[in-house]
Amino acid sequence: AASAGLAPDKGSFSPHITLGRLKGPAPETLRLFVRDHSSKVETQFAVTSFTLFSSVLQPAGAVHSPEGVFPLRGAQ
Repeated sequence: AASAGLAPDKGSFSPHITLGRLKGPAPETLRLFVRDHSSKVETQFAVTSFTLFSSVLQPAGAVHSPEGVFPLRGAQ
């Protein structure tokens, strides 16, 4: 962005990918759930695309907006 003449963002944004988010369960409760259920996942599914979302934090919670859908090569 700087090479395009844009000023650097002075905010605390940190690019990242969130694979999942939970509110509420205590870490120990979550750890026990994963321990007891991780070997029981048997479902397979094909992933043919992914959707990129942006999020903006609001007082009532994050607002997520789809920015684009991206097909995966070789997906059927």
